[in-house]
Amino acid sequence: NQYGQLICEKVGLDVPVYWDDTYEILRKGAGQYPGTTMPGYGQMILLSAHNVSHFRPLRDMEVGDIITFDTSYGEYEYEITEIQVYNELDLEKWVLDHILDE
Repeated sequence: NQYGQLICEKVGLDVPVYWDDTYEILRKGAGQYPGTTMPGYGQMILLSAHNVSHFRPLRDMEVGDIITFDTSYGEYEYEITEIQVYNELDLEKWVLDHILDE
């Protein structure tokens, strides 16, 4: 079920967000990894989407840009503070470096 929308008018980002990250969900929009918290709790949110479709506009974002996460229970703004690009094969290393160290 869709519970939110990621929006950044500057780069044309307007993507529905769903809970879970199955193949079916990623065909429709962005999926939230079930092991992360919901927006608004001050903790890490891990979203995934295809970079050739739904997340394609992210390549035009810059540090300082704002992404609005409009959810069914509130609206949250996130400022881009750092940009890193990972290959899908690097995901395990990223998880070990970022999530397990917290």
